[in-house]
Amino acid sequence: GKPVFSAENNITSDNHTESYLSIYDVDNTPYIIALGAVFLLALIIVARLRGFISLMGLGLTVVLLFFVYVPLTMRGFPPLLSAVGVSLLSILFTVPVITGRTKKTVAGIAGASAGILFSVALTVITGALIHVSGIIDDELLTLFYVSGTEINIRNVALSGMIISSLGAVIDVSVSVASAVHEFFIVHPGVDRREAFLSAMSVGKDNLGSMVNTLVMAYVGSSLSLILIISLKFDAGMPLLMVLNNHQVLIEILKSFIGCLGMIAAVPVTAWVSVKINS
Repeated sequence: GKPVFSAENNITSDNHTESYLSIYDVDNTPYIIALGAVFLLALIIVARLRGFISLMGLGLTVVLLFFVYVPLTMRGFPPLLSAVGVSLLSILFTVPVITGRTKKTVAGIAGASAGILFSVALTVITGALIHVSGIIDDELLTLFYVSGTEINIRNVALSGMIISSLGAVIDVSVSVASAVHEFFIVHPGVDRREAFLSAMSVGKDNLGSMVNTLVMAYVGSSLSLILIISLKFDAGMPLLMVLNNHQVLIEILKSFIGCLGMIAAVPVTAWVSVKINS
């Protein structure tokens, strides 16, 4: 048979009596390690040093989420503020890892930060205008009931909108900053307006592909929700009723806010890039 993984723990109930809990499941650790090794090898072969560096940037973001955002939130710190802080720290650490210590690093950080702050403003406004309870899935419902700290579940849901757009915002900002940097190397002394228009052209092309990537990522992660909707809602039910379902609404808001954050990052990155390179 397959190897079995077991986890054991003592549980103390309200009457102070201890019970013993054992959980058994299939141990997939060897397969996870093997898949991770294949991924790392393929990344290094195709992207070489640049791929490994991008992986380091991802690792930094994961560390910030688990060792900054999670502890702060579980201690009762406002989740939305934690998400903003983690996102800005991730930008500050990740962009230099990807671009090195160059002028495009400054532009990338400025553009990505502007995109995230714009997303935060949209999230706060949206949260005030749209009644989002926060209890949108089983995980958040469990967190609401079992957490020993008073956590604002609604703000946890809103924080997810900001963090989910972080990678895309950094991606488009770095792309535009790198393009402008190379443009000035090839064409030194070029007119600022011409350089800005060229940067915006690059940004538009990036936005076209990144918007598609971001939205499809959300749709792909919500396929089970789409299937549930097809079973749960009658064919004659108004579309607006489906769109106002909390789970559907959150996914729509994530898509809009993430895309608008990227859109805001492009002109800021282009302007800062032209300013510091000219």
